[in-house]
Amino acid sequence: MTKRTFLPAVVAAIVALLTLLSVALGSASAERSAGPARISIRNLVSGNMSSDGTFKGRFKMVLDGVVADSGTSITRPNQQGALRVADGQMQTPVSGYNNLTSPKGTLSLSFAGVSVDIPNFDPTKNAFGVEYGAWKITGGTGIYKGWKGTGRWANASTATGLQMIDWAGTATH
Repeated sequence: MTKRTFLPAVVAAIVALLTLLSVALGSASAERSAGPARISIRNLVSGNMSSDGTFKGRFKMVLDGVVADSGTSITRPNQQGALRVADGQMQTPVSGYNNLTSPKGTLSLSFAGVSVDIPNFDPTKNAFGVEYGAWKITGGTGIYKGWKGTGRWANASTATGLQMIDWAGTATH
C-alpha cells in the first residue's frame, strides 16, 4: 500500500471507529434519555402458579432497539368477573401486576385484558391459553424511578405451563 492509498484508508477507519463509538455511547445512555422510547419486554415464565398466587420468570427489556436490562419477574394475575362469550369465544376478564427486577431497579406494571383457554385435543391434558390487553407503568425504583408508559401485552401459554409474555409500547424516562 502506498502513502497515497494508506492515508485515506486510515482516515476512513478512524471515521468508522468514531461513528461506532458514538452509536455505542448513545446506546449506553438510552436509559438516561428524557424522551419517549419504544419499549419491548419479553417475559418468559416456566411452570405453574406458585403457592402464593404468582408466576415467576425472567425478562429482557429493549429500548429503541437496544437491550437495556434483564432480570427476574413476578406476575400476579387476578381473574375478574364471570366467563363471557364474545362472538362465540369464551373469555374471562383478567388483570394484575408484573414486577420486573434487576440490579438496576424494579419496574412495576399493571395490566388488564381477557384470557381465552384453548382446550387440548387430549381431554386428559391441560389447555393452552392466550391473553391480551393493555398495560401501564405504575411505579419504579432505581433507574426506573419516575418512568411513565403504556402499551399492549399478549401472553401465549402451553399446556405444560410455559408462558411467553410480550409487553410493547412507549415509556418516558
